[in-house]
Amino acid sequence: MELELPAVPKRVVAFDARLGAALASALLAGNGARALEWAEKLRRFVEVNRADLRAVSRKRFGESQYRPALAAMADVLCAAAVRGGAGTRPDLVFLNAAMWALDIAQVTPQTVTAPSERTPGAFAQTIADNALARLQTSPLEDEKSLVELAPVWAVQESPKLPEFNSFGVVVFCPQPRSLYSLSTLALLARQRIPVRAIVIRKLGARRFFQEFRRDGLRLFRKVWRKLILQSSESHGGSGETLLTLAKSLGVAGTGIRQYAKQAGIVCRMADDFDDAEVVALLKDAKPSCVVFTGGGLIGEQTLANSGLGVINCHMGILPQYKGMDVVQWPLLEGVHDQIGATTHLMMKGIDTGPILHGIRIRPEGYKSLAALRNQVERNMPQLMCDTVVGLREGTLVPRAQQPGGRQYFQLHPKLEAVLPAMFMYIERSTEGKSP
Repeated sequence: MELELPAVPKRVVAFDARLGAALASALLAGNGARALEWAEKLRRFVEVNRADLRAVSRKRFGESQYRPALAAMADVLCAAAVRGGAGTRPDLVFLNAAMWALDIAQVTPQTVTAPSERTPGAFAQTIADNALARLQTSPLEDEKSLVELAPVWAVQESPKLPEFNSFGVVVFCPQPRSLYSLSTLALLARQRIPVRAIVIRKLGARRFFQEFRRDGLRLFRKVWRKLILQSSESHGGSGETLLTLAKSLGVAGTGIRQYAKQAGIVCRMADDFDDAEVVALLKDAKPSCVVFTGGGLIGEQTLANSGLGVINCHMGILPQYKGMDVVQWPLLEGVHDQIGATTHLMMKGIDTGPILHGIRIRPEGYKSLAALRNQVERNMPQLMCDTVVGLREGTLVPRAQQPGGRQYFQLHPKLEAVLPAMFMYIERSTEGKSP
């Protein structure tokens, strides 16, 4: 008989150690369907508010209770992570959220006897420490997983595409010197795809602070590499990169406005892709589709005036791996055939629209995360171009995503630190094998 638990509220408005103990006990006993629903709610609370977790929790639970509340949440999240018992791979998305919560809760590790007889957070700290030690010494590839993977990218074909009398695109760019945007523009030109206009999103103060709250110091490193150095996504990777692709196409070292001027393409700067001026430009250009090369979410008016739709290339395999750090997550979860990129039509929601095309890249042969990420990124402009060509020629049809998958969030630094051990394991396991 399932343990009676309070209903999951629309928003997490109250949480205490007693509820945390009950939820964790239900999860560990294997009879907690509602408890798992609670755990997912708590995971999203922690992950969505990660950048301001201390301030949000202090406001929500009070000065004296926010740390115990986060500690009790961490217990629930870790119980969800190990709910399958011994011999089952931990569900790392719950472990990841638990570690963000523990950072604020400041729990002192201690030995515990039972979930109902503990200081809030001590159970979570023990589980997290054990899981990290295990990941460092023995990868989890051969164990049963709690993650259900979709066997194919998509199902259910959408209605037949309209015939385009005059095919042409508008390209959205995240900043004035994006190598991804420049490489995509150059590849579209090689395929004689008419670009009717280019829109570049301005790097305004409001956008900068919004992204800084989300990404912190990672934003500074990204801006330095991409805007100042005009370099590849991940520093330290070798071999083929987005920069080597841009050099081979003759667009490295230039700016998008300069490229547009030389090619005779209309180019506009905008604070946001949903600005009235952008919508008016789309209505005038009447594109067959919009090619999105980064720059934030897209609103309904822009989507409604983008022809077939706005095409995004997601650095991950949809529908399973939505969200952030989705090259790293499959490595940690031991599913090495789920690394790659997917083009899809953008809709309301994160990475939810119909799928168009995709590639998979296995990690064997890459010595670091930087090298693997650079290889995925280097293939994204070509994948985007192939998608546009397929739409023009009628060889690609949007297909609704299979139900399932999950949204991933930023990896905790302690999980990020485990990745080098994963690459060492992959290298050892492939030594002596035929290519």
